[in-house]
Amino acid sequence: MSTTATPSGSGPREETHTLFAFRLGRDLFLVPAEAVVAVIATESPAPLPRVPVHVLGLVNHDHRALAVLDLARFLGRTDAAEGERPRTLVLRGGDATVGVPVTTALGVVVVVDSAVRAGSGVFGPQVGEVLRGECETPHGAGAWLDLVRVLEAARV
Repeated sequence: MSTTATPSGSGPREETHTLFAFRLGRDLFLVPAEAVVAVIATESPAPLPRVPVHVLGLVNHDHRALAVLDLARFLGRTDAAEGERPRTLVLRGGDATVGVPVTTALGVVVVVDSAVRAGSGVFGPQVGEVLRGECETPHGAGAWLDLVRVLEAARV
């Protein structure tokens, strides 16, 4: 969701973006806030045969099977892949809904356009392929992910 902010005083209006911040290990990631359907306790997924390692399996969510995506592994964040992730974000992007276990669900942040910059490469090449930009937040510098591209690339 994007809105136009009116700064105090006179001057041009700057577009803002409402994003949801979360951590995978030490890394901060952002997705559009409207893509977050729920934040739930992480359950052990039922494994599936013959799927890529980034698909952990299925859990029951709202009486439906929910595929669980190991986003840390998919994005090549090896330091975050083995850590504890007590919360799972239920994310909807495009026509896909998945669960993504996270280290910490930090909540909604509002980012102004001037705080968004092109990728620096600090998050690695796999993140760079699905990056909308990097930006400063109250939680530190984060990678704003193009969630639809992530889910399309991770599709099995």
